[in-house]
Parts: sequence; C-alpha cells; structure tokens
Amino acid sequence: MDDYSPKYVQMYNKMRSDIILRKYLPGEFIPTERQLMDTFEASRGTVRKALSQLQSDGFISIRQGSGSSVLNPGEGRDKFDPSKWHAVDITMEFFRDTNTINTTPIALDLVEADKEASMVLNLEPGDLVYRIQRIRIIEETPYLYRVQYLRRDLMPDLEKYITEIESSITFYEKLYDIHITSSEEHISAKSADFVESRILGVKTGTALLCTKRINICEKGPFEYAEFIANPEYQGYKIHTRYE
Repeated sequence: MDDYSPKYVQMYNKMRSDIILRKYLPGEFIPTERQLMDTFEASRGTVRKALSQLQSDGFISIRQGSGSSVLNPGEGRDKFDPSKWHAVDITMEFFRDTNTINTTPIALDLVEADKEASMVLNLEPGDLVYRIQRIRIIEETPYLYRVQYLRRDLMPDLEKYITEIESSITFYEKLYDIHITSSEEHISAKSADFVESRILGVKTGTALLCTKRINICEKGPFEYAEFIANPEYQGYKIHTRYE
C-alpha cells in the first residue's frame, strides 16, 4: 500500500486487491462503513469515496440499508470508464537480436492521397502526396513494413533528396526547417492482407501489429505513417496510470 497516496486510494487498492484475490467472493458482503472506518482509521466521507470508486469500476454493488456486495467478474463493468487510463510511458520491445536489423532502400513516389491520409493531413481526396516505403529486416527476415505519406507543399522536390533520407526527424529539420511539435500514435491489431502477407512472409489473415502515427509541426499535420509489424519480432510495453 502506498502511504503517500490519498487515504481513499489506499482503501480502494486494498479492497480491490482483496476482491481480486477472492478474500471476498461474488455475492458476499464486504465490511460495513463503520468497520472500514475503524480498520483504516478513516472518516465516513473517505470510506464512501473509496466504495463509490469500487462501484464505478464494477467490483461491488452498493445498496442503501443492505450494505455492499461483491459482483461477479465483469458484472457491472459497463460503468468502467476507459478515459481514466493514462499512458505514462511507452517503450518499443524487440524479441530478437536488434544488432541484426537492416532497412531496405527507400521507394519514393507521388500518389493520390486516399481518404484517410487526406483527412489526417488536411488535404482534399486525390491531392498528390509523397509516399515513402521501406521494409525492415531482422535476422534476414522481413518483420516490418512502413509507409509514410508526406505533404508535398511542405516538402517540395523531395525526390531530389532521396539519398539523404536517413533519420526522418533530422532530415525534416535539416532540409525543410520542419520541427515536430507533437505526435499521435494509434496502436491496434489487424489481419494481414494479400500484400502484407507477401511482404512479411506470413499467411493471409495472420494477426499483425498496426501503428498509425501523425506528426505535427507549427503548420499542422505534415506526415501520416503506418507501421505494420509481425508481433513475433516487435511489440510495445505501455506503463499506465488509472485516475
């Protein structure tokens, strides 16, 4: 128990732990408010705040005049609020020797922005954007396919500098004076389509890790990138905080 956290948080964490560890079984009543006040040396308001949080998170049901009973796992979870989870730190993980990672040469072309890319980059569907494609290889096996869409008006004549593109951030700053002010990343899973299955050497329908990134500068969103990875080789460790 964290002695530096508010008393109601300490109570909440202890009661939640007891419920998860089945000290109190579904259908059973937890101690009364008076008993909890004595056990935790807390005020009635503090006890009620902790119980209210347990109820909001679907661990107990509070019935006036009857007490608080433990719910079955998942029962009452419709009250769970995912917006209370906040990522504190995200770290990329590799499950193979990273010293063997290589990247194929860049493939760069001009294409019409599809619906998603145009929406993210504040363009009209059909506007031309630069597309950069690369494949990363680990232990001689393709494990990640990356495609980036870049606003043509902010990076004119990009094809002239294809041999100079290494680190994207350094490249943006050096040649176009573009400085990233913020980024968004959306991480999900997807099934490999025909093209992805051929690139990554997996069966069609295989579950893949999909990361969509939006880079933003002073002039707005300028890069939209998709990273399709084989989760056998790469993943993410996310530290979260619940508030």
